Amino acid sequence: MSVLSLNDKLTPQPAKVQPLGLFETPLAYGSLTDGDAVISKLKSLILQRKDQSPGLERSNSGGWHSDTDMLDWGGRPAQKLAQTAINIAKRMSHF
Repeated sequence: MSVLSLNDKLTPQPAKVQPLGLFETPLAYGSLTDGDAVISKLKSLILQRKDQSPGLERSNSGGWHSDTDMLDWGGRPAQKLAQTAINIAKRMSHF
């Protein structure tokens, strides 16, 4: 077995390297192709719901917080937005 001294020249050796992310926080942003229409309809549905429901009391001092079944009362616009978010999360997931 030979021992290298500090004066020996080192020849670069090939190595197998792969990235390893530790404690990563992936971030994605984007826009729906028909986002303006979806947001407009969703806004209308949310304001209608706000008039019909007292909402929930959370850490929203002075604000209104909808109940947790928005996918039911928000109809197609809420479902489309949620499904888009789920699809993006699945694409970005390593699992």
